[in-house]
Amino acid sequence: MTKIKRPNLSRGTKLLVNHIHTPLSAVASDINAGTVGEENLQEKSGVFRINLHVPYLANDFAFSTYDGTVTSFDTEGEPFSIPFTIPPYQQQFGVDASNDPIINTSTPKIVLDEFSISFDQRAEPAAIVDFVAPSAAGADPIENTATAYDMDFDELSAYSMQLSIWEKTPTVLNGPEDIERTIFNAPLPFGNLASTFDRSLGDIGNPSVFKDIGAAIDPYKTYGISIKMPALGVLNGSPNTRNHALVSVQFSLKFKSVLVPRDINGAPMAISNLPTKDTNGAIRTPTAVSLPVTVTAPLPGTIISSDDATGVNTSMATIDEVYRKKLSGGRDEFCEVASLQQLADDSTFEVIAVPMFNNRRYGGMYATTWQTEPYASVGSPLWERKMVPLSYPFVVHHVIMAWNWQRFIPVGFGGAAPAPPAGIPTNAMSAHVGVAIGTGMRGDGAGYQQLAELFINQPNNPATWETHLVDKIRTTKNFAATRGATGVPRDWELHYVPLVPQAGTGATGSGTGYKATGVPAFVGKSWLPTAARTIMNGGVASRAGGQEQWLEVRMKLDTVPTANNEVICGYQGHWVYIIGKKSIV
Repeated sequence: MTKIKRPNLSRGTKLLVNHIHTPLSAVASDINAGTVGEENLQEKSGVFRINLHVPYLANDFAFSTYDGTVTSFDTEGEPFSIPFTIPPYQQQFGVDASNDPIINTSTPKIVLDEFSISFDQRAEPAAIVDFVAPSAAGADPIENTATAYDMDFDELSAYSMQLSIWEKTPTVLNGPEDIERTIFNAPLPFGNLASTFDRSLGDIGNPSVFKDIGAAIDPYKTYGISIKMPALGVLNGSPNTRNHALVSVQFSLKFKSVLVPRDINGAPMAISNLPTKDTNGAIRTPTAVSLPVTVTAPLPGTIISSDDATGVNTSMATIDEVYRKKLSGGRDEFCEVASLQQLADDSTFEVIAVPMFNNRRYGGMYATTWQTEPYASVGSPLWERKMVPLSYPFVVHHVIMAWNWQRFIPVGFGGAAPAPPAGIPTNAMSAHVGVAIGTGMRGDGAGYQQLAELFINQPNNPATWETHLVDKIRTTKNFAATRGATGVPRDWELHYVPLVPQAGTGATGSGTGYKATGVPAFVGKSWLPTAARTIMNGGVASRAGGQEQWLEVRMKLDTVPTANNEVICGYQGHWVYIIGKKSIV
């Protein structure tokens, strides 16, 4: 609700100063102070997305009914899931001594507005044949070398699916491991994909877009998407049965969040690597640059006219001129601010989802398959590296790693392929994750600056593996039957990746999050005037020199186990979420 009020006047009412000039003066005061907030904007929310791409979903995962001789999966098949979370900005983050979240008026307000799925059908009303060939009951699965990736026009029914979005309380906030409730659920009948000319069928088809969901998102909860496809095929069934796959699957979630103030360097929290030009500690408001908007009220006892210096039309035109030129805030693609900044609330969330180890030869990695990875050899670590171009600046507040234990069957591996159940590694396997900003593309100089880093090891030892654990998540059902003696009753884990350095270890190291972390870090390409930055976490200048061109995410897995039934990377790999605040103006 707007905080600027104007009286409603009946026809014939005598005009007074408080009818016209008082509300206009209040508008001018907000403009001059740069405090025009979301309550006075027509669009009070900003939009952001979480985009999740999966190379394929097929019958090397337990989507379909199994015959019970190889595994003990539920007869309805299992859902494939990907979890995520959107924690509050560091300035609003807070939990009490009992690990209960502190909810107040500053807690971000987020709404899930839209959910969509799309995949490749080769522009035809057909299903794509899987590379997993049906085999005799009890036999090891084999590859389909004859018809894999062909189009199947007869069994489009394989693409009947159930989509859902679920919610749970993180275990670090005293939550359970099981999903607590479903906030969105939608069937997607295969008939919507059968049109010869148009498979979109409005919003439901391929792609399928579910709009106006309107589900409130709690920033202190864990959420996730799930997809069930029980008709996709049968791993151990009749030789006449065909299995199918979804290829190049794209999930996209659109959110709205109420606009909040941009980050500036100072109270309530320092911001590292922020451009020092103009708005390092203060906003360039009309008053600050001696260009205030002035509304002059008539003196007592004078007539309120139309077009003189204190007239109604003159005063309204003064405000209208400002609005015709548009209110400004935020930063452009080169980190430059507007010449005048009237908006106080101009920012919303930004979430970059980066897949790691997600496009493997066998759907994931077991201990016995890791040596088939490129450049892998006995005793060598495994590496993954992803680069994200920086088109527009934003401020990194949190980094979350989603570690995947979802089991699968490495079809085509040969020999006694490890079949579920599969346990987590029992040795000292380690995971090292880092996020950095980089520069040097098409340039003479190069540089990297670390933003976030986490090292954990020995997955079956909570003391060394769960040092930064946020959540343990169970999305499938039959754990007692499908997990080995060394297994754990979960499919996913969320780990907090601290911004470096952690609290108390540097000049700007006292941030706020699920675990000890550094303060938020600004990232964005710049031109010369905006290249000068505040110090990085730890009290040092950025090695990127204010010229960052991309974000880089790296993951290293070392001391890889060799027991054949131990999972290294679950089905379709892990995810790293870079969560921050972007300007929308």
